[in-house]
Amino acid sequence: MARTRRRIRATLAVLAVVAGDVGLAFGDHGVGLRSAGLSPMASALIFGALALLVGVVVVLVVTVLTRRPHRTDAGGGADS
Repeated sequence: MARTRRRIRATLAVLAVVAGDVGLAFGDHGVGLRSAGLSPMASALIFGALALLVGVVVVLVVTVLTRRPHRTDAGGGADS
């Protein structure tokens, strides 16, 4: 029983050391783990296009919500 406990403790100690080393490696070499960002010009074009799209959607929604109901004249129009 004591031998099993020693093995478990040794295994946990090794796992703790390995986990610490892996954390240091990721913290030290994080540059290779992410993709390169966009160029400033590409970012500006994308965000500008998104802002234009949002503006168009806002204008469309306001236009639809403020539209007056369509009334038909029953009589007295120029056509009669």
